Amino acid sequence: MKKYTKDELSLIWLDSFLGLEYKHKVEIYNIIKNSEKISQGLHQAKNYIERNIGQSEYNTLINSANQNYLDYILGELDKKDISARTIDSKAYPESLKNIELKPLVLYYKGNINLLNENIFAIVGSRKSLPLSLSLAQDYAKKLINHFTLITGIAEGVDSAVIKTALENGGKVISVVAGGFDNIYPSTNKGLADQVAKEGLLISEQPPKVVSKPYFFPIRNRIIAGLAQGVLVASGGIKSGTLYTAEYAGEY
Repeated sequence: MKKYTKDELSLIWLDSFLGLEYKHKVEIYNIIKNSEKISQGLHQAKNYIERNIGQSEYNTLINSANQNYLDYILGELDKKDISARTIDSKAYPESLKNIELKPLVLYYKGNINLLNENIFAIVGSRKSLPLSLSLAQDYAKKLINHFTLITGIAEGVDSAVIKTALENGGKVISVVAGGFDNIYPSTNKGLADQVAKEGLLISEQPPKVVSKPYFFPIRNRIIAGLAQGVLVASGGIKSGTLYTAEYAGEY
């Protein structure tokens, strides 16, 4: 089983409660992180949790603040060959530390050292014209000589970029919107497995989380945050791709 620090374990434990909102996870973590044990920190956070989340939620947390539950979480990750980096990990990407709503936990499969490379994003719509796909492939072939490429895992431009990079000896990172147990679209499960084997697969969602529509634009902040530049190969007026462009402009 992989080794984690006390603070890393606290965040991985806290992140396993899927019903907790991001802001509540941050507040609870800030309270419990300096405690010797999670249970001790939860006692200190009791008033905040009961006031802002609810008494039943506090009871759920305190009843799960034990080694058996933590071992279960870590065992599930280990069984699926999933590792984690948290905001308190020494190797947490510097480029993500200053973005808004920085991921509390990054779950990953593959070569995590790719995050230390020069990274460039190519993104685009699932439904793209052949010309857009061709241009994305052409740029990918040239950019792999200078960068590790980063994209999503959707059909269309994402798939074209990944396949082009892997087929031409390039390095690629794919950021998925849901958990690794529920790759979307399911037709790209094999492609995701290939990225995990030959590149790096990342998600901020615990493995069992099913993708929801609003996960995708939120996910795109990670792509833009990790990249030194973003190429938009295609995108409709309401395309999630435009979120990536907006994040890139902001960062």
